[in-house]
Amino acid sequence: MRREPALSGSNEPGLRERLRQPFAVAATIGALSLAGAAGSANKTAALEGFGYADTDIMLTEPEAAQKAVDRDIQAGANTILITQPITIGEDVFDRDPSRLCMAVNLADKNDFRIVIRNEGHFENGEFGMVPITDEEREHYVKAEANMVSTIKKCAPGLKTVYISPINEPNYVLFNKRQYDARGNWTAPRDVALTYSYIYPRLHAAAEQTGIDAEIIGGDLDQHSQELFFKRTEQFLKLGLISTKLFDIYAAHFYVQKVSPQVITLAQNNIDYITNMVKTVYGNVPIWYTELGGISTVPAAKANLYTKLPKSIVPMSEGLQGQFYIEFDNYAACLGVEDVIVWHSKDDGGPMRTALTRPDDSRKRGYEPVVAAVKTNKYNCSTS
Repeated sequence: MRREPALSGSNEPGLRERLRQPFAVAATIGALSLAGAAGSANKTAALEGFGYADTDIMLTEPEAAQKAVDRDIQAGANTILITQPITIGEDVFDRDPSRLCMAVNLADKNDFRIVIRNEGHFENGEFGMVPITDEEREHYVKAEANMVSTIKKCAPGLKTVYISPINEPNYVLFNKRQYDARGNWTAPRDVALTYSYIYPRLHAAAEQTGIDAEIIGGDLDQHSQELFFKRTEQFLKLGLISTKLFDIYAAHFYVQKVSPQVITLAQNNIDYITNMVKTVYGNVPIWYTELGGISTVPAAKANLYTKLPKSIVPMSEGLQGQFYIEFDNYAACLGVEDVIVWHSKDDGGPMRTALTRPDDSRKRGYEPVVAAVKTNKYNCSTS
């Protein structure tokens, strides 16, 4: 999904890709019950972090950005994700660091964890570029090293920054650059090799600058996880790539079409991710850097939104909030560290995943979700 600029509707490329492959998940509130499936009697668990992906913080003036941060923190966030594009042939961090500086200063001032996602863009602005040649990778790492240096200059007090070098590498690479001249499917290996190239160099740049960088890998949508796991497992066993690709593994999970299977599918996804990460990468922490359930909107607010594609059948606002609570519950009980909801405030586009609307009014699920994440004590009992 494209993050820069703000979502603009069904013409946005990553969204189009998802809408062609809707992942059927949803159910009635009465059917929701993730709590207890993952633990033993009387066991509780907590998430280390909960947050939102908030485009407002990078796309507005300082006063409005502070307002967005305040909104996120009031909604229970201690983690906030922003997106910074990297285009081969340009270095945005040398040209205009003001937006990045504003974001990291807010993180330092307000004491929240900031995830900076670097998203590869082609020269024509298309989202989904993954550096695969040595020249492209070298430029990409240089841009990220300059970003780390900029962060330190802008916010000297910020001790740790979470960096996701590539967002959803599946979008273009898995769909448009799948095969080499012999017909071999190389996309997962290209992505893994890129992580292997970036990881030590970005860590070295951060250490030289004097900031702790935690590197997030994966960041794939739910349709591409299995292929990436299977191929990287093969490459690691054969010694074709480094055994260290990232410090944190990130997964995405979206709800786009109502069906009675929402809880089973959500459980299966969390089970699968946690099992495969442990099998392939060892004890690497797991974050869900994108979680989204598309909701209905009241008729009185319909003018704030674009029309949904026919392939999407949204859940009610109440069900959306309950889904987020139950997802967090099950994830916490399986040891997932952080869950980030895509948007705290809807931008009016088709995603409709946020807990507040474009006019700042709150959806029905807002209060229950905020109460749950602020309490942060999830029941893992099996009885």
